[in-house]
Amino acid sequence: MFTQTRLQMLPEPLRVLLLGSGGREHALAWKLCQSPLVELIVVCPGNVATEELTKTKNCKYESLEQALSVSKSRNINLAVFTNEADLAAGAVDLFSQEGIPCIGPPKKASLLETSKVFAKRFMSKNNIPTATYGHFSCYEESLLFIEDQLAQGRRKVVLKHPGIGARQGVFVIETLEEAKQTLVAEFGGQPCGPSRQPDFDILIEEFLEGREFTIMALTDGRNFTMFPPYLDFKTRKENNQGPMTGGMGCVCPTIRCTESMFQALAQGFMARTIAGLGKEGLDFPGFIAIDVILTHDGPIAIEYDLRLGDPETQALMPLIQPDLDLAKVLAQCHSDQISLSSLLFQKDRFAAVVVAVTKKYPLESETQPLHVNLTTPTQKDTIIYHSHTFHPSVQPSQPVVQARGGRVLSVCGIGNNLDVAAQRAYSGMEAVKFEGMEYRTDIGTETDNVL
Repeated sequence: MFTQTRLQMLPEPLRVLLLGSGGREHALAWKLCQSPLVELIVVCPGNVATEELTKTKNCKYESLEQALSVSKSRNINLAVFTNEADLAAGAVDLFSQEGIPCIGPPKKASLLETSKVFAKRFMSKNNIPTATYGHFSCYEESLLFIEDQLAQGRRKVVLKHPGIGARQGVFVIETLEEAKQTLVAEFGGQPCGPSRQPDFDILIEEFLEGREFTIMALTDGRNFTMFPPYLDFKTRKENNQGPMTGGMGCVCPTIRCTESMFQALAQGFMARTIAGLGKEGLDFPGFIAIDVILTHDGPIAIEYDLRLGDPETQALMPLIQPDLDLAKVLAQCHSDQISLSSLLFQKDRFAAVVVAVTKKYPLESETQPLHVNLTTPTQKDTIIYHSHTFHPSVQPSQPVVQARGGRVLSVCGIGNNLDVAAQRAYSGMEAVKFEGMEYRTDIGTETDNVL
């Protein structure tokens, strides 16, 4: 059984490490800076905004080993991991072996996120409903399974890359011919090839129709406290059109999940997940998110994330009660003191986050740095979060902000209802300008019948 280093008492002061340069890390650093317990937050590599926070220090790094070296030199006593690749590479194992307490799963437990096949089997073992699926390493067997699914009257079938970074490797197909093309073009399938193809790996699921949303908890490995349910807008274009992305927007809380449904999912899906991890010796202090779809047959679990997401974090952080010390709560995860009501969120407050991206995102990357023009938002309760921004190596007389494309900035609006929150987010977007800038225009327009 993996055992993380646990804090026997709350250290004072706290010196925190964050790895990343996105809006998620900006939002988390912004919230942690508000804690009187926090003395220093090291963000590797960080961005322009994290560099300007009162308690932060940006540091370059090229590897987890280098980040560990930075942590030792800075006397870090709490590392919060938010990147899927870092977890899969064993970041928590590496840091824990050196006595640094971590928020996040060790490598073995991270399979719940990084391996969709592992997650499916885990759900089945722990009585968590999920979609019918098949896992294949052969083109012909995959095609037979798809043919059988369509013959049973299913209108669509979902094809997924089962490993790390698979969110953008999801394809919904409706015909056998479309399946053949996708298996070859996207999964490297070989018609009439060998019975087992080493480079061919695919998860095939039934297509579920319903309302999607996400529930998330912070756990010490045994107890847990819930975040409000939220909705992540995953596709590049409005109305669920275009390729899958890392996230184009978020609303929190979402009206798709009623209070009674939320409580049932917390006591069911989330409680069973944490108990199941404990039974297998995979419990850890950190975040657990479950993507859920509410079908005519009830709620179905889709997949897990074992970390804070982007842009979800940008929506969640401003909704935490201003007087609640998030850094203290995270530290309590290591001293078995977390309470079921540790995280208190403002009632009747909503957040909407809109992400500004470059024109080619997510299909192509920009080759040249973008010049980003920023002004102060005119409306209150509006926050601009930076993603991968930086200052040029030779800074002119007037400060210049640049970015390398992809998701460049996100704007969060907060209000007493979702309409006000969304209006403030879009108003705040007027303070952001860069060449080829695009964003979705339907964030915050959800209704109960929107899929």
